Amino acid sequence: SLEPPAQTVFLLVSERPDLVLQTIRSRTQMIDVPQLAQDDIEQALVNRDSVLPAEAKRIAHTANGSMTAAMRCITDGGDESLFFDLFVSLMRLSYMRKVKEMKQWSEQVAALGRERQKALLMYCQHAVRENFIYNFHRPELNYMNEQEAQFAVKFAPYINERNVIGIMQELSLAQRDIEQNVNAKIVFFDFALKMIVLIKNR
Repeated sequence: SLEPPAQTVFLLVSERPDLVLQTIRSRTQMIDVPQLAQDDIEQALVNRDSVLPAEAKRIAHTANGSMTAAMRCITDGGDESLFFDLFVSLMRLSYMRKVKEMKQWSEQVAALGRERQKALLMYCQHAVRENFIYNFHRPELNYMNEQEAQFAVKFAPYINERNVIGIMQELSLAQRDIEQNVNAKIVFFDFALKMIVLIKNR
């Protein structure tokens, strides 16, 4: 029989239900799942994953209602630290216009592999957004770890109304190119060169 067994339930999960075809949506029952409370994530990290309370509080805030994001902070700490270092390095090299070193940076990133390159670009978009928001002095709207927050003290003024949209657009274009398997060395070196102009637009 092609029919599913009795009592079978199909769950269709989407973060963008507006993009699901109407013919499918009309045959489903919509259930909105709210974000988790920060306190609930914090308690789960302490009780289930033995995270120290102060660190659990920081991770829970950064996760912004997502237990998946909180768990990623625990399991992917190595990549997050690497991405932070790569982001900081590029911003400093761009500001100092060290083109030779920027080419070496692009070659280092090209060696990471496509999935980690995409993750790096997503991290850079997160970092740019957080540094832009930092300028408004509303800490409840920022989702940075301690290392990122320390860097933002001096770096945030360089991400402002005059360049934030341009930087985000270039990151989006670079992500599109990486997803379409364009040569990574070219993509990242091109992005790095554009940052020379954008980061100076202070």
